[in-house]
Amino acid sequence: MERIVHHELSLTSTATRRMRKENDPRKKVSNLRRLDPNSALEHEIWAVNSQTGERYKLGNYKPLDQQRVKEIEGRLGNILHHKPGLLLGIPADGWYAETRAFLAESLEYLESVYSRNTPFFTFEGIDNVEMVPVERGDAG
Repeated sequence: MERIVHHELSLTSTATRRMRKENDPRKKVSNLRRLDPNSALEHEIWAVNSQTGERYKLGNYKPLDQQRVKEIEGRLGNILHHKPGLLLGIPADGWYAETRAFLAESLEYLESVYSRNTPFFTFEGIDNVEMVPVERGDAG
């Protein structure tokens, strides 16, 4: 998650050194949104031939959801720290089962965002490239 958002932030020339050095992925996602609020929306990326008007799809941009990043980061922090009363090495314990399910779900989500994703700022400032927001009929 940290690498995904760091890579995306590193592609914009308007990010400050402080933004790039930030370790907290929640703050990095917030900085991306501050630099361009459109980075919160899914986009299709098109190359447009200025002579003919023909369009060629270059890819898609899929943003990380700020709330999801916050939830994953918070839960990962809890997993890494000592839990009083937790029975170590007991795979049937409820905490382990919940943790495995959370990790699997988080991995699936992050893979869905990262797979075949073109970071938002990849084509920033390039003529003949068009970013078209994807309309969603549902909430996400």
